[in-house]
Amino acid sequence: RILDKYYNYLVIPLGFPEHVTVLIGISLGGKAVSGVVHQPFYGPVGRSVWGMLGLGVRGATCIPAGDAHEKLKEGLKIVVTRSHMTQLVQDTVDSLKPAENIRVGGSGNKILMVLEGLVDIYLFPSIGTKKWDTCAGEALVHATGGKLTDILGRQLVYSGQADNIMNSEGIIVTMRGHDDLVARIPQHVKDVFS
Repeated sequence: RILDKYYNYLVIPLGFPEHVTVLIGISLGGKAVSGVVHQPFYGPVGRSVWGMLGLGVRGATCIPAGDAHEKLKEGLKIVVTRSHMTQLVQDTVDSLKPAENIRVGGSGNKILMVLEGLVDIYLFPSIGTKKWDTCAGEALVHATGGKLTDILGRQLVYSGQADNIMNSEGIIVTMRGHDDLVARIPQHVKDVFS
């Protein structure tokens, strides 16, 4: 995978080795069921976070999932892309009025930030991530009771078809209040994807 090598060669010299992740996701019947997110530059020796539906997650201390229907409170921490910021992403973030907006690289890295409670939301209302960026992390999120959907609140489908590699309706990752967040996405953003 040339793009992965390009990304790794780009982020390490720029001083962001902790953003690098190696992702292994397994899907069954179109759904993410198991995954490994390896961070080779985490701490002195790296770490692997792995999990499976029905088993949970190992290798990280994950926050307990809350109710997907719960109303989100003020003071949210949001993580977004470091390198693919668009006006659509910025408009969406601004509409949510977060207390903190963190920009980092690597989908796997951002998903782990949500799982560990470092942020409340990973938001990417744009075309750009691919199924291989989300399958492993989605399995971990679901194994802990959180949600990962597209920007309209629909489940991603991992079909294995060559024409279905893009997450063309963006992604949202949360451990609580997912439905409230989807409802708060500005209509002009949703219109782009519907």
